[in-house]
Amino acid sequence: MSRARAFEWHRRFKEGSRRPATSRTEENVELVCQKLHGDFCLTVRMITNELDMNCKKVWTIITKDLGMRKICTKMFLKLLKEQHVQVCHDIPEQLEMEPCWRG
Repeated sequence: MSRARAFEWHRRFKEGSRRPATSRTEENVELVCQKLHGDFCLTVRMITNELDMNCKKVWTIITKDLGMRKICTKMFLKLLKEQHVQVCHDIPEQLEMEPCWRG
């Protein structure tokens, strides 16, 4: 790398211009999400191999973009919690349509 190129990169870095992220695109986030929803027992390494992505990028997508902390049990519980919240919102509507008791 030439000296001029090094100074150019230094200037860009100080200005905040960085190389655009190519692994954390919406398309890749969706692919990782689909893989995880398809099989809860997948590991980060398995997803990395299947999607031909960097292991650190896959982990970042899982933790930061999808908001999941652990794979397998933790992810299953997160999805279960989301469904639980939806069911809790649906119960009052269902009770209005079909009351369980008579007042």
